[in-house]
Amino acid sequence: MLTVEDHRHDCIDACDLRRRGLLDGGGVEIDPGLKWPKLSNMLIEQSCIRITFKGERRSGLSGRQQWIAISWARAFSRGYRPWLVCPQCAERAARLYCVFGDYRCKHCAKLVHQCQAVSSKIRLKAKLAKIYGRLGYSKQPQTVRRPIFMRWWTYSALRNAEREALRKIEQYRHRNVRAAQWL
Repeated sequence: MLTVEDHRHDCIDACDLRRRGLLDGGGVEIDPGLKWPKLSNMLIEQSCIRITFKGERRSGLSGRQQWIAISWARAFSRGYRPWLVCPQCAERAARLYCVFGDYRCKHCAKLVHQCQAVSSKIRLKAKLAKIYGRLGYSKQPQTVRRPIFMRWWTYSALRNAEREALRKIEQYRHRNVRAAQWL
């Protein structure tokens, strides 16, 4: 499964371009360098970005170009904010990711965040491990004691979160047993 975190290094961020001052004036041509290794040239204007890809000469993809429109929307307190328009779905996006040789929004590229790629049972177990770490236990607690210098309110909140996570994990076990009985 493709994740946003895997493609975060090869993405175009509208706010980053604005912070660098590349969207302020007329046409600015930059050498992508190490930030965008798949590109040979980038021309940035106020209304669009022209990207020229590097390519192998024998494949015929050398010099292939992609145009990305820039949309400006009124921001709450800072004037106008730039948005990149996805070339595939024409929706506004803050970032476009290079997936399969083109820049697309995360929905068109079918990217998910890494935390969304794991099951809810694994997330519950990770949450339980984090609670045990805060309580000072290496694994499951044998004797339950409040750590020194931890406030009682914090301790009771952690213990309630632990009970809730254990209850949900137990529900998953019962669901799996019931599902196996029907098979």
